[in-house]
Amino acid sequence: MNGKTLEFNGDIKDFKTKDGTVTISLTASAENISLDELNEIAQGMGLKVNLEARQQELINDSEEADGQTKLEIVSDEDEQD
Repeated sequence: MNGKTLEFNGDIKDFKTKDGTVTISLTASAENISLDELNEIAQGMGLKVNLEARQQELINDSEEADGQTKLEIVSDEDEQD
Protein backbone atom coordinates (compact mmCIF):
# COMPACT_ATOMS: atom_id res chain seq x y z
CA MET A 1 0.00 0.00 0.00
CA ASN A 2 1.41 3.36 -0.98
CA GLY A 3 0.56 6.45 0.99
CA LYS A 4 1.13 8.13 4.31
CA THR A 5 2.08 6.42 7.54
CA LEU A 6 0.84 7.52 10.93
CA GLU A 7 2.45 5.89 13.94
CA PHE A 8 1.41 6.53 17.55
CA ASN A 9 1.08 4.89 20.94
CA GLY A 10 -2.47 4.21 22.00
CA ASP A 11 -4.82 1.75 23.62
CA ILE A 12 -7.69 -0.35 22.35
CA LYS A 13 -10.80 1.04 24.01
CA ASP A 14 -13.08 -1.72 22.69
CA PHE A 15 -13.80 -3.83 19.64
CA LYS A 16 -16.83 -5.59 18.24
CA THR A 17 -17.87 -7.63 15.24
CA LYS A 18 -21.07 -7.37 13.26
CA ASP A 19 -21.94 -8.93 9.92
CA GLY A 20 -18.32 -9.96 9.34
CA THR A 21 -16.93 -6.48 10.03
CA VAL A 22 -14.65 -5.69 12.98
CA THR A 23 -14.87 -2.23 14.54
CA ILE A 24 -11.90 -1.22 16.70
CA SER A 25 -12.02 1.89 18.90
CA LEU A 26 -8.60 3.29 19.79
CA THR A 27 -7.61 5.94 22.30
CA ALA A 28 -4.46 8.06 22.12
CA SER A 29 -3.23 11.30 23.59
CA ALA A 30 -3.79 14.25 21.26
CA GLU A 31 -0.17 15.16 21.98
CA ASN A 32 0.97 11.90 20.35
CA ILE A 33 -1.11 11.99 17.18
CA SER A 34 -1.51 14.55 14.42
CA LEU A 35 -5.24 15.02 13.92
CA ASP A 36 -4.64 16.79 10.59
CA GLU A 37 -2.61 13.84 9.31
CA LEU A 38 -5.20 11.38 10.66
CA ASN A 39 -7.95 13.26 8.84
CA GLU A 40 -5.94 13.25 5.61
CA ILE A 41 -5.37 9.49 5.86
CA ALA A 42 -9.05 8.89 6.64
CA GLN A 43 -9.99 10.63 3.38
CA GLY A 44 -8.13 7.94 1.39
CA MET A 45 -9.71 4.87 -0.19
CA GLY A 46 -8.06 2.26 2.02
CA LEU A 47 -6.38 1.92 5.35
CA LYS A 48 -3.83 -0.59 6.61
CA VAL A 49 -3.52 -0.96 10.39
CA ASN A 50 -0.78 -2.81 12.25
CA LEU A 51 -1.44 -3.43 15.95
CA GLU A 52 1.50 -4.27 18.16
CA ALA A 53 1.60 -4.88 21.90
CA ARG A 54 4.42 -5.46 24.29
CA GLN A 55 3.95 -6.83 27.76
CA GLN A 56 6.45 -7.83 30.39
CA GLU A 57 5.43 -9.50 33.62
CA LEU A 58 7.69 -9.04 36.60
CA ILE A 59 7.61 -11.52 39.47
CA ASN A 60 9.85 -12.23 42.41
CA ASP A 61 12.37 -15.01 41.77
CA SER A 62 11.17 -16.81 44.89
CA GLU A 63 7.54 -16.89 43.70
CA GLU A 64 6.04 -19.25 41.16
CA ALA A 65 3.84 -17.97 38.35
CA ASP A 66 1.32 -20.53 37.12
CA GLY A 67 3.69 -23.34 38.07
CA GLN A 68 6.63 -21.85 36.21
CA THR A 69 9.78 -21.23 38.17
CA LYS A 70 11.99 -19.92 35.35
CA LEU A 71 11.23 -17.06 32.99
CA GLU A 72 13.27 -16.37 29.89
CA ILE A 73 13.21 -12.84 28.50
CA VAL A 74 13.95 -12.57 24.79
CA SER A 75 14.75 -9.17 23.31
CA ASP A 76 14.03 -7.98 19.78
CA GLU A 77 17.73 -8.27 19.03
CA ASP A 78 17.62 -12.00 19.82
CA GLU A 79 14.73 -12.48 17.37
CA GLN A 80 16.82 -11.19 14.46
CA ASP A 81 19.35 -14.06 14.75
